[in-house]
Amino acid sequence: MRDKDHDWIIEHEKELEEKYSGKYVAMKEYTYPYRIIRGIRSPIIPVKIMKDDKIARIYAYVDSGATYNVFSADEAEKLDIAMETGQERYLITGDGGSILIYLHEI
Repeated sequence: MRDKDHDWIIEHEKELEEKYSGKYVAMKEYTYPYRIIRGIRSPIIPVKIMKDDKIARIYAYVDSGATYNVFSADEAEKLDIAMETGQERYLITGDGGSILIYLHEI
């Protein structure tokens, strides 16, 4: 799932890290098309997550009403996060079920 926006982020990564490292900044507004995932239109965008000296480039589901951002164990591994050492929480999903998550601050 690569797109031109993701390629632009990769191309300008060094410049962006130097300019915005450790700062909260207002970023340019982007419009991303919905992606078709398992036959359903979904708001998925390319993001870069940084923790210490580790960087993970992933595709994230945009949920403006969510309290937390939920990522997979694979993504935690890319950032050297020992997933199960986080604070345990159960999140209620849209269908009324629940999933176990581990909270980590990044």
